[in-house]
Amino acid sequence: SSLVASPAGWFATGDETGTVRYFKADGTPDGQLATGQPFTDTLRLTADGGLAIAATEAVVIADAQHHITHTVHTRTQPWIALVGPDPDSVTTLDHDGFHVYGLDGTLRRTIAGPPEDTDGPPAIAPDARHAAWMTGGTVTVADLVAGTSRTIATDGRNEMAISPDGSLFAYIDRSDRVH
Repeated sequence: SSLVASPAGWFATGDETGTVRYFKADGTPDGQLATGQPFTDTLRLTADGGLAIAATEAVVIADAQHHITHTVHTRTQPWIALVGPDPDSVTTLDHDGFHVYGLDGTLRRTIAGPPEDTDGPPAIAPDARHAAWMTGGTVTVADLVAGTSRTIATDGRNEMAISPDGSLFAYIDRSDRVH
């Protein structure tokens, strides 16, 4: 199961039957969406108030009115899915890295990503333009538009954060300093 909270005051859950259920802020049900997939993995908010839903070898995009606008078939099951970085694309993360797909399902590019055993979940900007992760204290950042990544530190201590708009990444080093 997965859960996401919207700044607009609603919540959504995804489950192992491929159904997304919407709830009002007070917890009362507010509809559901059958994704057409065997199950849902993660839910991420889109800039227009909808959802990007990582499912079995697909990304399902739903608009703010809870209607499916696109189903993008992927090479593998994504752990995470986001709309962007291009206006007509989705980005997924799986064991092979980051993949940028057109809404027609065409793979546009692949960027090396974190291994499965990272020091916590990767921080990915909401617009899917940048990502950062830590593995064994090594902090790596990726430009998902340019398709590049680089190590920026080797003294991380497991904590990473990203600002809500994705403009700022931070980590704590082994001397308890924030970078």
